[in-house]
This record gives sequence, structure tokens and C-alpha cells, in this order.
Amino acid sequence: DAGHDWFELLDKLLQSELHIQPTTMTKGVYTWKKSNTISYVALATDDIMLVTTDRQNYTILCQTLNKYFEYTTNTGSQIQFLNLRIFQSHQGISIDQNMYIENNILRPYWKQKYDNQQIPYQSTPYPTDPEFEHTSFWVFPLQGNSLKTEIKKQGGSLVHWVGELLHIATHSRPDLSYSTM
Repeated sequence: DAGHDWFELLDKLLQSELHIQPTTMTKGVYTWKKSNTISYVALATDDIMLVTTDRQNYTILCQTLNKYFEYTTNTGSQIQFLNLRIFQSHQGISIDQNMYIENNILRPYWKQKYDNQQIPYQSTPYPTDPEFEHTSFWVFPLQGNSLKTEIKKQGGSLVHWVGELLHIATHSRPDLSYSTM
């Protein structure tokens, strides 16, 4: 498939032209030993991340990629990589998914439901009284146009929202996996 072919192309390029070696632990992660520095390269589909303290390694990688591809680059103390926000400061490196959560879960769902107001705190998203449970047990599942209307009203189906939460839980927030399972 195309993803596999793309990975093979980049893998060959990194190893043959730049002498960057793949790690034995994880496919798509490479170490680049040059002079007195060790740099790391991570590949994920069409994203490449270089972690280095040597600006020259960045320049060499860019020049090599320029021979073959058109691409955009981003440098600085804060970058996005695979829905992760990576922030570096004098206190250390922080990795989180705050922007992904904000843009893909909070804004679409809560903004529509609460019209840009402050998101209210709820200990559970469902009423816990027995009458609600009894009523919902006897209600037939929605179908056809009524189901489409409800999905539009909620900003997505249950499958969509659970998928968003599972993405977060399995990528950078394992503490959320309990609440989504």
C-alpha cells in the first residue's frame, strides 16, 4: 500500500544518504550519530520529526529532503506532531494533547450544546436518577431521519465521540482509558 511504500522510500533515504540508523526498539525511530551529537528522527506516515541540539543536522536533513520532496517545516519551542503538542522550555519538555482535545472534542461538542458559554462541570454526563434509567430502557433506538437529526444535534455519533476519546486515551492520555472503556 501507499503508506508502506512511502515509509520504505524514507527509510532507504535516511539510511543510504544520511547514514541515520533505525533503532531496534521501534519501527520509524532512528538515531543519527554525527560528530559529538546524537539526534533522533521519528517517522509517522507523512510526518517527520527531528530532535537535535545541533542546528547543522537540521540543515543537512532539510537539504537532503529538498532534493526529492516539497515539504513544510516547523521549528521552535512549541510544535505539533501527530496530534501532540510538544513544548520545550528551560524547565524541560512537555507533551500533551490539549490542542487536539480542545479542537476535536470540546469545541465541536460543547460549543454547539452550550453556545460558547463556559463548559459546565458534570461528574457524569447522564442523569443518575432511576426514572431516567427506566425511561431510557423502554425507548426504542432511533432510526432513519430521527437518528440523523440526533447525530447532527449532538455533533457526531456515539461511535465518533468514543473514537475521539480512545484516540486520546491510547496516544497520550492513558488515564482517560478507564472512562472510555
